[in-house]
Amino acid sequence: MLWRLCIGLIAGGLLVAVPAVADPGSKNPNTVTRTLACDNGRTVVTTFAGENGSNFNVSVDESVFVYQQIVIDRLPLGPGGVDETDDRGINGFDPTSLVTCTYTTASGTFITVVGFFTPRA
Repeated sequence: MLWRLCIGLIAGGLLVAVPAVADPGSKNPNTVTRTLACDNGRTVVTTFAGENGSNFNVSVDESVFVYQQIVIDRLPLGPGGVDETDDRGINGFDPTSLVTCTYTTASGTFITVVGFFTPRA
């Protein structure tokens, strides 16, 4: 009985000790800042932590751009380059409800992201 109580307290402490934070913050060494130019007329400065599947946190408000598809067009741009596409469930959305945004990295890679801004209308 005492053993179960100790395990329960340790497990509960581990769950409480890790806060969830959506915005990676400017002091995070993995934070990347990008300006997205979107087909809905918005141009927004966003941040995300790392380059592996993170959504874009919009800097001017508390919204998030949740991407459903990202296409990475590496140099050379166009048909001769190596493209990567990551679909995160784009087939489940009405295409007219999604926004397409683009940006170019410092190395010249052209990125296209398709998704939506939160909160959704």
